[in-house]
Amino acid sequence: MEDVFCRIIKGEEKSYTVYSDNNVIAIMDIYPMSRGQTLVIPKKHFVYFYEMPDELIYSFYKAVNMVGRAMIKAFNPKAIALIARGLRVPHYHLILIPVREGDITDKYFSVMDAYQGFPKVSLDNLQSRLEDFKSLALKGRVQVKEEDLIEDMNKIKESLNS
Repeated sequence: MEDVFCRIIKGEEKSYTVYSDNNVIAIMDIYPMSRGQTLVIPKKHFVYFYEMPDELIYSFYKAVNMVGRAMIKAFNPKAIALIARGLRVPHYHLILIPVREGDITDKYFSVMDAYQGFPKVSLDNLQSRLEDFKSLALKGRVQVKEEDLIEDMNKIKESLNS
């Protein structure tokens, strides 16, 4: 099954590539939750992580690690969150999200922590965290222009090369 990532890998679709080798490509996410969000995608098509062939696992996660470290240098976020997908685009990939203090991703994980009871918080505190998240979510997602994608792509590339 061919998808948009397969077409990007073949050079048939435009992308903002920060890293590429024989097995993996890393591109800027054009629909980010946080500016600088990057997708790491295996060049071999499969939908779920458990379908990944053994010979690909090391190079895939090595690339994830390299790109994540470069993103830390490039953007100085609080953390880099990883989300595995394969549903919206049926091609396994990891989403690397720079988490910045107070942004939607930071609020999301704050809600998740409270919901899971780590740390244990009152129901009122959970409700407050949900309201914070909701207010940011209702503002709409981060809008990035092509210039932003190019600027962030170049920052990550520079960090990879240093």
